[in-house]
Amino acid sequence: MSRTSNRTLRYATYSRCSSDDQAHRDFSTIDVQAGLNESFVNNAGGVLVQVYKDEGITGTSLNRPGWNALLADARNGNFDIVVATYMSRIGRGDTFTVAEYLLKDVGVSIRLVKEQFSDDISGYVNKTMTRFVDGMYVEQVRQWTKTKMQAMVEAGLHCGGFPPFGYAKVIVENAGRFQRDGKEPPKRLIPDECTAPIARRAFELYAEGTSIAAVRNYLDSVTSRRWTTTTAKNLLTNEVYRGVQVFGDWRNDHAHQAVVDDNLWNDVQSRLGHSPRRVAFRQLDDYTYYLRGSVVCPHCGCPSTTVSHHGRTGRVYYYVCQAANRRQACPVGRLNADRVHYTVLDFMKHTASHRTVMQRLIAESGGWSGPDEHLRSYRGQLGKQKQAIEMRISNYVKVIGDGRYTPAIVSALEKLEAQRETLINGIEKADQDITSATIERPTPALVQEAWGRIADVWTVLSEDERTSLLGSFVQKVEMTDKENVTLELLPYPTSQDQRFALTSHLGAAIEVSANNYAALWWEADIQRAPGMRKVRRATLEKAAAS
Repeated sequence: MSRTSNRTLRYATYSRCSSDDQAHRDFSTIDVQAGLNESFVNNAGGVLVQVYKDEGITGTSLNRPGWNALLADARNGNFDIVVATYMSRIGRGDTFTVAEYLLKDVGVSIRLVKEQFSDDISGYVNKTMTRFVDGMYVEQVRQWTKTKMQAMVEAGLHCGGFPPFGYAKVIVENAGRFQRDGKEPPKRLIPDECTAPIARRAFELYAEGTSIAAVRNYLDSVTSRRWTTTTAKNLLTNEVYRGVQVFGDWRNDHAHQAVVDDNLWNDVQSRLGHSPRRVAFRQLDDYTYYLRGSVVCPHCGCPSTTVSHHGRTGRVYYYVCQAANRRQACPVGRLNADRVHYTVLDFMKHTASHRTVMQRLIAESGGWSGPDEHLRSYRGQLGKQKQAIEMRISNYVKVIGDGRYTPAIVSALEKLEAQRETLINGIEKADQDITSATIERPTPALVQEAWGRIADVWTVLSEDERTSLLGSFVQKVEMTDKENVTLELLPYPTSQDQRFALTSHLGAAIEVSANNYAALWWEADIQRAPGMRKVRRATLEKAAAS
């Protein structure tokens, strides 16, 4: 006997729109879906228990805040049926099959408002074909996007996202086939007059014989961004600074104006290619320390270095406290690099998948703050004074307009306009102070979306891209002891380039406000992959894909 046979059925509704729908602000997405779903429940005589939605999120992945909440409540037995307008709203292609299985496994069924399939072979075929077409649409969009991006590279246009450090974007007039009504006009990269000289000087410093660490320190001292050795090296190896733009197999050697000339570029690449550390690093099993520069020892107050040796099962890689590496006493000494990598990646994946864990992480981390009331009050007083002066200016202008012009009125008007300009400058300064004093509390949905994408793209990234990606999220890993670390993680990528990198891999941008976010920290146990003696790169990929 069904568990719902003697009582009124409980319904939940689910709505979803993609980033394209959201960008177009099409009313026929979330709003109409919610209305149709609710009408379906009312007509069925059921009880609407909960409404779930995901806005601006692709249907090819189940890593969505709204869906995760729905599935958790379904497992708790909160409702019997989920209503959606189409299969594609729950998931496109095979993603719907997985979602349907997960709900069916806990005794929850799916009802579709606009798609009905009979229980016979004809209904099965129709449902299979609809699911196939839904999945094909995503592939078609991906191919269309790829073709467009290749054409944009060929034409020397910027492919979207934030410009690299040292460059700015300008609108291209008369862009022809790349211009679409209602769409953001295409842009081209040009050197930024403020930051391009800084990027060029970084190349010059390294060509003159300084280390990458010295280049990093220079960039840290003259910019407001946080630079690591990895991001400094990425700048020195990015061909965009010599005017090159690349997308897949497509390459344009003269896409935009270069920041560095060919001679300087070749000198820097020659030094990088013949660096003794780099050669030794590549000879050791081509191993990548994803968190190089981020692992520190709080006991000795120094960052870790990296070493390796041959163990019983092969070469083993470690992050080592510099004091311990000099044979000085240290309670930690060294940590297995594979286990540290797995711990960080698995923790971020797990937290991104569980809203309650993310809420606890944010609540216990703290660190957010706002400006004091005195500053806000001062800003309000300036605004009121400006409003009063503008009213007086308006009165004087009206008097002059009526023909009652006198030198005294003109003189008074000039004084008031000078006072208004002073107040405007004061208000702008107060707004800047308020912004700089504000450290915003991140929402669980924002962090889950950003961290969840690491798992989504990990398997398709190169080793350098993985290092850069983790470096944009991981601020610090403190080696508490041999079995524990304290993770200090950022809720979203610090680098504009990294936000664009995630965007280009997944086709959906990470949007964040201009305010700062406090880092999130957590004490984590160093883990091993289940059933394996040693965590290797393949296990990291399994952790990201599972």
